[in-house]
Amino acid sequence: MAGVSMRRLSSKDQVLEERLTNSILMTGGSCLYPGLSERIEAGIRMIRPCGSPIKVVRALDPVLDAWRGASLYADAVQFPQQVFSRMDYFEKGEDWLRRYQFQYTL
Repeated sequence: MAGVSMRRLSSKDQVLEERLTNSILMTGGSCLYPGLSERIEAGIRMIRPCGSPIKVVRALDPVLDAWRGASLYADAVQFPQQVFSRMDYFEKGEDWLRRYQFQYTL
């Protein structure tokens, strides 16, 4: 798991790699498996330089935290500007949806 995730990063951006491996949040029901955080941390340690800071934490309520976060996001004022509607899909088509880029305006 860890190797696949880290190989996706550019090897030239060491600062980004360090920031990402120092703030790993596990969420979802599967993170409740015993020993998963230790396994992820061990996997990352094998591919990061010795002494690199690695922090893996589990969400307080991993089963529902993602849903709560999505709910807060959907209730935010900027939400309508950041999403596409069903009407957009029907008017502009499937090709438009493939090219649609989520714009971060948080």
